[in-house]
Amino acid sequence: MAAYKQKIDSSAQLAVTFTTLYTCPLGATAEITALATMNETTTARTVTYSIKRSGGSDTEVVTAQSVPANNTVPGTKMTSHFEVIGEVLMPGDILQAKASAASALRPWGAVTVRS
Repeated sequence: MAAYKQKIDSSAQLAVTFTTLYTCPLGATAEITALATMNETTTARTVTYSIKRSGGSDTEVVTAQSVPANNTVPGTKMTSHFEVIGEVLMPGDILQAKASAASALRPWGAVTVRS
C-alpha cells in the first residue's frame, strides 16, 4: 500500500458557510495528520470543522472553537485542532470548514493518503 502526504487546501479564507477543504480520493483513505486555523484579522473569530461522510450526513468535529486575533504565523501562532488528528477519511468523504465571519480565517493542515 502506497502512502504520501498531501496539504489541506489553505489557498482561500473561509466563508460563513461550509467550504470544502479536502475530498478523499476513490480507492484511498486519508488520515488527518495536522489541522490548525489562522486568524488574519484584529478580532477573535470562531471556526467549525465538519466531516461529510460519502453518502451520509455531516459530523461536526470542531464546533465554534475560538481563534484569537492576529494568529497568523504557520507552525507557531495558530489554533491547533488536536481532536481531529488521527481521524480517517474514507473514499469520497469531505473535510469542510466555516468561520463566524467571512474573509478572516485560513485553514492549514495535512493528510496522509494511503492507496
